[in-house]
Amino acid sequence: MNMNTGTDNDLCRIILEAIVRHGIFNTFINEIPTRIYIKDAQSRFVAANKAVLDFLGVKSPEKVIGRTDFDFYPKEQARKYFDDEHEIVRSGKHLLHKEEPNQDMTGF
Repeated sequence: MNMNTGTDNDLCRIILEAIVRHGIFNTFINEIPTRIYIKDAQSRFVAANKAVLDFLGVKSPEKVIGRTDFDFYPKEQARKYFDDEHEIVRSGKHLLHKEEPNQDMTGF
């Protein structure tokens, strides 16, 4: 699916709304091994799947919700993630096929 067209964006929005409405959002995203998260306009985590929790080394979503990348990553890395997210929001364009470093606060 090409995520850059209005039609596809509308379809994705409709699917996500249906998943949330039917109460299967957490079940759905936790079955996917890829890290999936949702953030608000201030880059705070609103939702995160089990893969994200495992990667960040936390046991429950409550340890992530309301926090930002600055709480989990070295400052320079968190700043890059923050800038990328805000560019996506500003431009309305998806960030695809970009490989980014993944290390925790300890550098691993």
